[in-house]
Amino acid sequence: MRYLFNKINFQVKAIVFVIFITVAGGILGSHLHEAPKQAIFDIQTAEPDRTIVANLFTIGYDLTQLELVPGEVIDLVLANSAGTTHTFSLSNPFNDLYQYNNSFGEIVLRIIATEEGVDNFVCTIPGHEGLHANFIIAN
Repeated sequence: MRYLFNKINFQVKAIVFVIFITVAGGILGSHLHEAPKQAIFDIQTAEPDRTIVANLFTIGYDLTQLELVPGEVIDLVLANSAGTTHTFSLSNPFNDLYQYNNSFGEIVLRIIATEEGVDNFVCTIPGHEGLHANFIIAN
């Protein structure tokens, strides 16, 4: 008889515990999540604040002093890149890059810098690691 009483007591405790967790989770989880206040930004259609031309063969040297202001959009034209294949990526996931070819066939990197600090871009094609540059983002 005592075994049966303990078994029922355990089941009641388990049910009360589940109800408690459900109610507590509902109370604690019923807070509001606000939508982001920033408007969605389409980098492809953005107008650049300025255009910078860098020689593809000396890209790192050409851009040693490149500075951007947070929120600034630049078009970086890679001169001498027409007819070449490159795919660039930024190291900071909070900044954004869009790559396209201009009317001369040259690669253009449209960059929006959103977070202060140092960022860099590099060609992700194996063997092209030498095609990279750093830039500073600061007010």
